[in-house]
Amino acid sequence: MKKIYTLIFITINALLFSQLINPQQLLNKDWRLEKIVKSGVEMLPPPPITVLTSNLSYISSLDKYSFNPRYYNSGNCLLTFTSGENAFTFSYSQVPFVYSGDNADAVNNYDEMMLDFFLDYSMQKYFYDYGEAAGIYFLTITNPAGDKMYFKSLLSLSTTELTVEQLKLYPNPVTDFIAINAQQKIMSVQITDVSGKVILTDYPMKKQVRLNVQELLVGVYYISINNEKTYRFIKK
Repeated sequence: MKKIYTLIFITINALLFSQLINPQQLLNKDWRLEKIVKSGVEMLPPPPITVLTSNLSYISSLDKYSFNPRYYNSGNCLLTFTSGENAFTFSYSQVPFVYSGDNADAVNNYDEMMLDFFLDYSMQKYFYDYGEAAGIYFLTITNPAGDKMYFKSLLSLSTTELTVEQLKLYPNPVTDFIAINAQQKIMSVQITDVSGKVILTDYPMKKQVRLNVQELLVGVYYISINNEKTYRFIKK
């Protein structure tokens, strides 16, 4: 009986960790660096700096994502997500600043560690985990050396509900057409599947949009409006 329980436990964990995370789920979050674990040692951001927001955004013209990890300093990672894996590669550029306030040595050393986490492994594969619990969002990034960077967001600028102020998407679930009504012009619409693959891109430039989704397979999809808000819908 013990062997059966062990096998069930292993199977459940394999299923949990094999689930693909759509990169769209990482957008529109107020990501704050919580800690870095380097060579097994946990390192928290030193005071007195307030940790800045780390932004993840989608650049439609390049079909890539831009990630700006921040503590005091900032870097700019241009991400390419790996199909079929919770992983990405990136090209990296650094924005150099030097902090000269209180506790300057500790702040600058931590900043350098944060930047090197990415700078040292440009164009190599990184892995990430994402989770939600009690209204808090978690993001963990692991670099090729096995070091980890932990982010937390208490704020989501997106919603899985398809009705929000000044914007309405319907129906959900959808069979043939999905409609979008907004009070302002819709500049761009993008639909992705759960693996992050772009299924449809449109630039309607109007307040009311009707998209034909008859050819989509049954399943869960994400729709991004103006590269700002992302919503979940079901195709049946």
